[in-house]
Amino acid sequence: MFVSRTFVLIVLLLTIFKAGIFLSTSLNKATQIPPQITPAEKLYLIDKAGLFVSDISSFEAKIRTISEQLQIAPEWLMAVIHTESKFDRCASNQAGSKATGLLQWMPRTIKEYGIGTTELEEYSHLEQLDYVYRYFNKMKRLAGTYNSLTDLYLAVLYPKALKRSDNKNYALYEYPSKAYELNEGLDLNQDGKVTIGDIEEKLLGYYPEAFKTTDVGQKCAADEPELAFEDYRLNLFGS
Repeated sequence: MFVSRTFVLIVLLLTIFKAGIFLSTSLNKATQIPPQITPAEKLYLIDKAGLFVSDISSFEAKIRTISEQLQIAPEWLMAVIHTESKFDRCASNQAGSKATGLLQWMPRTIKEYGIGTTELEEYSHLEQLDYVYRYFNKMKRLAGTYNSLTDLYLAVLYPKALKRSDNKNYALYEYPSKAYELNEGLDLNQDGKVTIGDIEEKLLGYYPEAFKTTDVGQKCAADEPELAFEDYRLNLFGS
């Protein structure tokens, strides 16, 4: 009888001991801080794009894909689109140049791709990005490679300057001319000339983070035919 009671007591103590270990382990797991999950780095200016873009995830993915194909940093492409249209696909130039869309295409420019500005205005952000890629891919034949945010912006503002982008004193517009009048705001030192140096300084002031970025995509050969380059459009920052 004594042995039986002792056995029962031992079993009971072992059960309590195991229960205590289980409870302690459960509490530790419950109070353990889970490892932090670092979210993917947010794309530069994506919050500003979200003010106009409904499908922001697809937009970001397409920006990254296009940038890799063009061998440029996606931050550069975001900065240029923001400069041109603030990501508003329906934006139109307030200076009366009839430029429209994400890149503020002039009617004669977008016509080379088989559509007009009226049709372009009906296209979604994702559809317009197809033309953003085609445009920059075509301009790449003149530049060879986009080496900076300045190069990418010059491809929109003044393509003829791409081969001279290393000459910061190269003048895009000079006084007196209608072109200079429309772009006088870019003449930072008010010397009567809008130079590549002026453009770069202006971009650096607006998009310092984009200038810090040097990570670019893999090289991709241009697949568009040669074209006659010209000054396609006159534009003011923030127009």
